Amino acid sequence: MEGLLKVETIVNKIASCLNTTDYLNFQRLNKDLYNKTLSGKNDQLYWSSKLVLMGLKAQDASTVGDSNKSLKTEERSSESDLRSDTIFDTIKEFTKDESKNVYRSYFNCFNIYCVKLLHGNMSGLFVNEFEQDPLIQGKIIQNLFLYNESNSSCFVEYSNIKSQLTILKDIFVNSALKEAEISYNEGNFVNVGKFIRVLLILKENSTALEFIRSKYDIEADVSIDEKIFTDEVIEGNENIENSLVEVEINAETPEIGVDLNLSQLEKQLSIIQKYFNDKIEIIDTVFEDKYTIVLTFAENLMQRVVELISSLITVKESRLKNLPVIYQNIKKYLVDDIKTSVNGGEEFRKLVLEFLNLYIMDKVLLYFEFIPNYLHSRFDNMISGSVDNRNKKEKLESENIINVLKNEEQETKEVIEEKHDLLRTFNKMFKINSSDKQKAEEKLKFQYNLNVLSSKLVNMNSLVDLDLCVKIIQEGKESIEDMYVFHDIEVVNASLSNNSQKVFRVVVEAVGVKHLKPAFKVALELFRNYNEYDPNDISYSKSDLNNKINPLLEFLQLISIGDLVLQMVSILYKKEIRDKSFVKQEEDFLNSTVHCKKNLELMVDDFVGEGLNIGLGNIMKEVRRILLDEEQRDYIQANGIGGEISESCGSQEVVKVIRKHCRLLKGATDKGTLEVFQQEIGERLFREVVEMIKNSVISTDGAVYLISDLNYYFEFVSSELRQRRLEPLFGGLKSVGQIFIVSGKDSKDLGKMIGEVGMFGGIFSQEEIYEFVQRREDWVKVRKEVEKAMYGFGAKDCSVM
Repeated sequence: MEGLLKVETIVNKIASCLNTTDYLNFQRLNKDLYNKTLSGKNDQLYWSSKLVLMGLKAQDASTVGDSNKSLKTEERSSESDLRSDTIFDTIKEFTKDESKNVYRSYFNCFNIYCVKLLHGNMSGLFVNEFEQDPLIQGKIIQNLFLYNESNSSCFVEYSNIKSQLTILKDIFVNSALKEAEISYNEGNFVNVGKFIRVLLILKENSTALEFIRSKYDIEADVSIDEKIFTDEVIEGNENIENSLVEVEINAETPEIGVDLNLSQLEKQLSIIQKYFNDKIEIIDTVFEDKYTIVLTFAENLMQRVVELISSLITVKESRLKNLPVIYQNIKKYLVDDIKTSVNGGEEFRKLVLEFLNLYIMDKVLLYFEFIPNYLHSRFDNMISGSVDNRNKKEKLESENIINVLKNEEQETKEVIEEKHDLLRTFNKMFKINSSDKQKAEEKLKFQYNLNVLSSKLVNMNSLVDLDLCVKIIQEGKESIEDMYVFHDIEVVNASLSNNSQKVFRVVVEAVGVKHLKPAFKVALELFRNYNEYDPNDISYSKSDLNNKINPLLEFLQLISIGDLVLQMVSILYKKEIRDKSFVKQEEDFLNSTVHCKKNLELMVDDFVGEGLNIGLGNIMKEVRRILLDEEQRDYIQANGIGGEISESCGSQEVVKVIRKHCRLLKGATDKGTLEVFQQEIGERLFREVVEMIKNSVISTDGAVYLISDLNYYFEFVSSELRQRRLEPLFGGLKSVGQIFIVSGKDSKDLGKMIGEVGMFGGIFSQEEIYEFVQRREDWVKVRKEVEKAMYGFGAKDCSVM
């Protein structure tokens, strides 16, 4: 035996299996054993291993924290301040040099309890000062478990103490639960909190959690019923509003499909809010910040609320459109306006919102998919309703027109019948034969069609229902804004972007393809069919001009409405798509939403261009009629003309017509369209004047008036149309007038003038100038000399070889 004790490793192994008392006795076995093996580093290793088993951290002497109690020999008096319930909070680390002293402090605190537990003496376990405080008692019990770990190498003592501690703990936990139950029933939540903290100290977190969970049943306590929805939905078309039938708009009438009872929703959420706040207050009182349980409660509550809402929405798919309003109210009542929670921490509301977003996410994705389809169907109904209303209005107006015409016809027939009855007595007077009747019917039909067409032209701007377009765009805007309510839920942002763009495209399709396009097609057809300046119309006179130009004005007003719709669509795109970063600027050219918007703009531009072309054609038809009027073109007369030299009545009428239309455009369209119109009408006027000169015979005396007219046109173009490209054209025309005023006696000079192409500003070719000069009244007389001057030889100089 003595030989074994001389082997250091064997001695250390024996020492590690001994409890504290036995180890100290082992050191005293003999002096040589103590000095050689059980002192110094080996002794420090024994005490350090016990402290580590208890959960303390070994540190170098230089790194021990200032807050740690120093247990050096000269400060041993401070050990009296150490208590069994707080020592683990006071001493958390040690150095090897002080390991024995540190363990001594723990031994002094807990050995007395261990001795009692080994002997099964639990009745007087706690000293008097701790007898009435369950928190301290719970802390001591938990610390005993930790201290007992230092004896784990001595299995018998360790297991006996642990077994007794476990029994004591179970008794203590049951007592704490019983007291907590009594206090909870009495409403003494402060006292409940004290016993719950005992459970937490004893690491019975799940027991504490189960206790508090047993005090609420979210499924039974929280409910949302059908009252938040109402099935009283207005069905039918929009209100009819026209000059013949007017339906008063009731401002209190809900929109089609709006079936959310907001007051009921708020009422029921406020009840849940009170329930939530009450539970937060109880949990804060009971658990304080010791153990976070309120988040579990909040998550369960949010899950329950979303499940209830989802079940109600599933009943009727159209209810899904109300999800943003429901979400905002849930967020307001159950996130923003709930109490702060000590137990939940500073980010309590943020975490509650995350729970809401987590459970409502699936419904949000369904909502994103639902809205574009819902709006597509709704807009179709709105547009068809608008068309039906317009058709009803046109039908009523047509009936009025035919009734008026029939009344006039009937009055005429009555007069004719009276005459017929009178003359029948003579047996030789006129009768209304079948051909007369047929003519009367044809006349009635013609007048009816003419009046209907005129009525439609006057109401052309009503083809585009601006109120309808505004409502569609507004609903699109509101839908995108409603969808954007969920933008904080990051996982749905991709779907949010895609479906917001879908909504925009649905809006563009509705106002563009389904409304503006048919409207412009009808308008253009009416415009084409209206023969504005029909020379065969016997009812036409110069005094009718002011009434005859209305179709262009109506079309320009339609253009203005279309442009307004385009601007609203552009604003919708900028505010709701671009500003929300659904489409990035660098991706514009690839994006289908951008293409959709541009296609709408191109479509309207094409219709505008076609309409203006029709209008220009009608204007130039009138210009052509004026220019061909022999009475107004004095300068084409071959004989001399006396009187004051000034522009002709015809040129004045031409300018008057063009000026009037340009002024109409100034108030009805944008600057760009106006400039294009002025440029085009100027070029067409140029061609008409050129054609007029080429088809006229102009005398030298009449040339004076031609030049006056050409100067008048030039002045009008330069001062009123103000298009730079037009001035060279009419400047060249002014020069053309000079070839008619040269006397026939100066034919050689005339030939030289014609040969100088630069004189005409490069506007006309040599062949065109030659064509002009042929319109001189005396061309037959001057031809030979002119051609000789132009080409260096005349016709007589040519011979056949």
